[in-house]
Amino acid sequence: MKTIWSIITILAIAHMLALMGFVGYLAGTDRLNRDRIDAIRAIFVPTIAEDEAAAEAAEQESNETKSDADPFLLSTDSTAGESGQERPGAGSEDRYERLQTVDDLLRERQLRFEKDREHLKRTLEEENRKLQKGWDELRAEQAAFQQELDRQRSLREDEQFQKMVGILKGLSGKELKGKFDAFLVDGNMDLVIDVLDAFDNRTAQKVMKEYKSDEENVLAAELLRRLKDRGLTLANP
Repeated sequence: MKTIWSIITILAIAHMLALMGFVGYLAGTDRLNRDRIDAIRAIFVPTIAEDEAAAEAAEQESNETKSDADPFLLSTDSTAGESGQERPGAGSEDRYERLQTVDDLLRERQLRFEKDREHLKRTLEEENRKLQKGWDELRAEQAAFQQELDRQRSLREDEQFQKMVGILKGLSGKELKGKFDAFLVDGNMDLVIDVLDAFDNRTAQKVMKEYKSDEENVLAAELLRRLKDRGLTLANP
């Protein structure tokens, strides 16, 4: 007995869930709302016998109204009914017009969907281009950074460069400035930065103090900026 009751309970719950799912589907697909629920309920409130009685009463009332009407109007209506019957296909045309309206709405929705999809596609493509550009710039910066590291490592291992740095260290600040000016006239800004990088702080400060005029201060600031951009900073004296 308990097994039968369990089966009945499970079936009842399953049917209830199925009914709830069906109602949810109707509501979710815009096929069911409060007005339609009231209309469905109104259909099942009266019994079949009550509906038939109401239909008979309405028909009887209609017949009585016709019998009390003007005979001339009845004759006109009768003639119109015989000679001008309802236009064949009128119901089909109305149905076609409704279907055409629905079709127009669907077409409008489809066009709006296509427009939104194209806009999203263009947006994604633009974001992808920006991302790719960012990656390319990052890889280029990494390659340049690695190239600079390799160049500096090569300079540290270059005996000729190290010998030149040793000679320059023995010069006075004024003499060093003269050498730097000669390098700059020849367009060897990077060489000046390399030498400053190789100098110890005392030697570097010695030559930088020789830049005294406004124009020379601008040049000294540019040298320090480039040295800082390379990741190196002169210590304060």
